[in-house]
Amino acid sequence: MNKKGFGILVAIGGIALSVLAYYFDPLKNEPISLAVVQYVAVLFGFGVFQIGLRLISAPLSRSFIKYLCVGLFISGGILLGLNIYGEFTSLRNPAIYNGFEYRGRLRIPKYKPEEVYPLLDKQIQETNEEYAYRLTQLVYDATVHYWDQSSDYSEYNHRVPIYENFLLWQEHPKNYEFCNAEIAIERGVSICSQATRIIVQTWKKNGLSGNEVALDGHVVAEVFIGMNSQNNRIKWVLDSDLGVVFEHPISFLEEHPEVVQATYTKAGYPVNVGEKMALIYENKGNYKITTNGYCDYEKYSYILKWRIPLLLTTPFLLLTLLEIRKERIMGHKLG
Repeated sequence: MNKKGFGILVAIGGIALSVLAYYFDPLKNEPISLAVVQYVAVLFGFGVFQIGLRLISAPLSRSFIKYLCVGLFISGGILLGLNIYGEFTSLRNPAIYNGFEYRGRLRIPKYKPEEVYPLLDKQIQETNEEYAYRLTQLVYDATVHYWDQSSDYSEYNHRVPIYENFLLWQEHPKNYEFCNAEIAIERGVSICSQATRIIVQTWKKNGLSGNEVALDGHVVAEVFIGMNSQNNRIKWVLDSDLGVVFEHPISFLEEHPEVVQATYTKAGYPVNVGEKMALIYENKGNYKITTNGYCDYEKYSYILKWRIPLLLTTPFLLLTLLEIRKERIMGHKLG
């Protein structure tokens, strides 16, 4: 086999390696989520492809690099433009102010997102007990429960729009629950687990301890309030999806469904809703939800969504500077 034929095989092998590494997750019926090893494999495959081109023809390799840099620059520019557009576009569909009925109540947001943000953090001189009540009611008043009823994931931005975060848009083609409380409140539409995540993440942001707890068909927050006179930990359950606070831990509510029913009924919900919620709290495998990896990915995706476009545009800018420098050197020599 001659050098050119071998180069063709090497180039094809490099392309195959990059494509296989990129689509490794979909081959396992999972959404694309490039790990470090996959990134390395994609870059290695591209390097092999370049070697193949050089074996075929050095000028061909140079032309390919030039056009590749142009293509990357255009792609980076598009992503950067989407990010900038997203900075000036709200996730909240104004239609949510028409309200949605849930559990016998009409839910209409009482606040605009910008009115809520300054109120999320614990105030000076505010006790943990006061903060628990205020934060639960704040999240309830700032959102509406509207989730599975929607078949169009883009209408109320249940799916993260591409202009908000193209990485999350790619990863989650359907409903997505934010860890970032401000972004979740900006969108406005919520479900029990999303409302609880807002509570827990905000609670932790203020240096306090709390967890998301999955019940049999519902999700609530269990937060640490303080210590009692017997030096035992005091935990409360906060249901921001329904705007209800229990001055008891999950373990107590599991054994006292009558307290659950009475609390929801006292909050103004129909008796049948209170009865249903009492059944939900009964101990049938209730467990804490761990979101560290999930929330870490969201955090880094909002960093990467800016860095990736910059990385994509860099090769073309460097190539342009090198060509300008080369032309100046040639001009000095001719002069």
